[in-house]
Amino acid sequence: MDVNQASGTTYATPAPAPPMPTPVSTPAPAPPERREEPRSEALLQRAVREVNASLGTYGRHLDIRHHEATNRVVVTVYDSRTNEVVREIPPQEVLDAHANMLEMVGIFVNTRG
Repeated sequence: MDVNQASGTTYATPAPAPPMPTPVSTPAPAPPERREEPRSEALLQRAVREVNASLGTYGRHLDIRHHEATNRVVVTVYDSRTNEVVREIPPQEVLDAHANMLEMVGIFVNTRG
């Protein structure tokens, strides 16, 4: 016996849901091209002179140098009156520790490889 006949109520079966539209994938925009700017010593020296000229009113001056072992730039801020180091970015101790770790990893890889 049919269930609809036994209860006296008729149930309509729901219509099947329409198929979901397939999402249209649009390609992500390409990241902007990064061009490596040529770094010249003269350009860097000029920038340091300009910054030092503006920092002179605060009694400070900069020194920018290259840390050979890590290939990083170090900026040191000095007090112009006493010539004491006010701040070093990144600190020399951190760069030296990083250089030591790189050396130890190199030794470890060379002995294991």
